[in-house]
Amino acid sequence: MSLLSIATILVSFFVFILFILNKVNGFYLSNPNAVLLFSIILLVIGLSCYILNMKYIKSFENNSILIKGKSLGFVEIRINRRSMPVLKFEYEYENKIYQSQNYIVNFKNLEKGSTLEILVKSNNPKKALVYSAYK
Repeated sequence: MSLLSIATILVSFFVFILFILNKVNGFYLSNPNAVLLFSIILLVIGLSCYILNMKYIKSFENNSILIKGKSLGFVEIRINRRSMPVLKFEYEYENKIYQSQNYIVNFKNLEKGSTLEILVKSNNPKKALVYSAYK
C-alpha cells in the first residue's frame, strides 16, 4: 500500500471523526457539510490510489517471471520539495542487463550489493518490481 493512499485514508477518517464530533458532542464546525464532503473526497482519492497500486502489482502476476537481481543502493529523489529514498537495482534478462528503481516502504536488509528477488514482465522486461519487498 502506498504512503499516499495510507495518508489520504487516515486524513479522511480524521476529518470524518471531526464531523461526528460536531454532531454528537457539540464540537463546533462552521460548515459541517463541507467537512463531510471533504472527508468523502479524501477517502475516494486514497482508495483510488490504493486500487491503482494493487492493479499495478497484480499486473505482474500473469506475464512475469521471478529472477535474481542486485541492489545498487538507495538514491534520493525529490517530489514536491520532499526527498524520498528509492531503491535502484539491476537484473539480467535474456542476456541483457536492465536497471530500474522502486519506492519501497519496508527496506530492511536491502543494502547495496544484496541479492533481490525481482518480478520482470516477460513481454516488457524494462518493467520490474522488487518481489522481496512485497512478500
